[in-house]
Amino acid sequence: MNIIMLVYMIPAILVFLVLGGLSALAGMATTDPTAAAAAILGALVGAFLALLVGLVMAFIALFAVLRFAHTDSVGEAFNFSAILAQIGALGWGIWIIAVILLLVVAFVYSFVVGILGGIPFLGWLIALFLNAAFAIFSARYLALVYAEAPASA
Repeated sequence: MNIIMLVYMIPAILVFLVLGGLSALAGMATTDPTAAAAAILGALVGAFLALLVGLVMAFIALFAVLRFAHTDSVGEAFNFSAILAQIGALGWGIWIIAVILLLVVAFVYSFVVGILGGIPFLGWLIALFLNAAFAIFSARYLALVYAEAPASA
């Protein structure tokens, strides 16, 4: 799963390195405050664009991981046109809401487990079992959302 996610994040990494990194280097190479400010602004714009590309690619990459798990084929994880067609058939709004809902549940879960984890001697054990249960829940939830999408070749 992590390799698939990493490959899908390459565009965001490249956007950050090319737009943000080169601007930061230009800012460090000058002593003119105006040029340095422009370089910093360029680096911030590059970082913002990389964040946007990263978010879009993260939604696609998560679906690609689900496609990989469903088809048991690494090649299908990178079948970009089929992934986009399947997300389109499911509906981008439904997919984004499903992922955001899972993130909200994960945030609440983390807060509760963080409190329970503070119980002396037993907290870490409780957190250990709850983490396993939450991992199963989140994987099953995403698999059910994936199953709602009409299959594409």
